[in-house]
Amino acid sequence: MSAVYIAGPMTGLPEFNYPAFHEAEARLRAAGHAPSNPARIEADNPTPGVAQDWSWYMRRALRLVVDAEGVALLAGWEQSRGAQLEVHVAEALGMRVAPLEAWLSLCSECSESIAVDDLGSGHGMCGSCLHDAVRSGWEPGL
Repeated sequence: MSAVYIAGPMTGLPEFNYPAFHEAEARLRAAGHAPSNPARIEADNPTPGVAQDWSWYMRRALRLVVDAEGVALLAGWEQSRGAQLEVHVAEALGMRVAPLEAWLSLCSECSESIAVDDLGSGHGMCGSCLHDAVRSGWEPGL
């Protein structure tokens, strides 16, 4: 399982683009990853319903980036000052940075690419890891 931070545009978008972040979070979780969703930072807002300044959100977001193993990019991240900063930090720390779709086709155990034939298993594992898991007593659906 990989801890994956979700980076993308928020400022100036309807609902701060939270629906796209929540969808990415659900898809990453379904693929066996442990997503870190910066849209959830709002829950820590000391004045609910009143937005904080950009730096307040970024200080919290960057903590999440540093704790992640990699970064999944949402469409439009290139136009976001915050996402650009998050990517810069992740790359400087040697993390894997890739579009969301690339994370959805990685094995949740070894981070190798999942072959097209194995994607249908729905377990988020490559054939080798799935085989090893079954050999050690794991049963799908448990």
